[in-house]
Amino acid sequence: MSKLGKSVFYLCVSGVLLLSLWSLLKALLHHPGQPSVGAAFWLGGFACTTAVAGVFGMLGLAVPLHRLPGPGFYNAVNHGTISRLYRTLRVEWLRRLLCWAHYHKPRHRQAFYGGGRAQLHVLLDNTQGAEMCHLLALIAQLLLLPYFLHLGRYDLAAGATVGNLFGNFYPIVLQRHHRARLHRLGLRAQPGAVQLYPSL
Repeated sequence: MSKLGKSVFYLCVSGVLLLSLWSLLKALLHHPGQPSVGAAFWLGGFACTTAVAGVFGMLGLAVPLHRLPGPGFYNAVNHGTISRLYRTLRVEWLRRLLCWAHYHKPRHRQAFYGGGRAQLHVLLDNTQGAEMCHLLALIAQLLLLPYFLHLGRYDLAAGATVGNLFGNFYPIVLQRHHRARLHRLGLRAQPGAVQLYPSL
């Protein structure tokens, strides 16, 4: 498939996810008593987070969202703060989960980081793409909270908050942690084209 064809495909997938999310929000408005508290917490925490992150993940594969900020945004990494967050929040468990669930496949590992010092710039670029998609998803999901609260669905709001924490904030900290380690090797974000690979 050509590069243009892939971009169109990812845009279509992003559109389908966005329509699904919109239908879900409309259903909540028209059926205020549904679903139950437990199901709503799960819906807000998993389904909503997955849909929002999926929209921006697919959109990021189609268009270079990572170019919105300049290199200064990606290079502004406070190593001490990121290291403390990484340890305190136990983000290492997310890294292990991703390695077990996704990156155990050689094809996926090669795409995100080919291995060896010569390929470290690919890893650096991909951390930028992954972080930007999760950052936009985090902001979008925060903007959904007033809607849930307006409906009186505190269960949905709580689930969405928890999902946003683990589904978007944790990955941002993980990518910043990767980049802090790369900075110690002298690698910094540079202006120009960046390869983007789908990553949680």
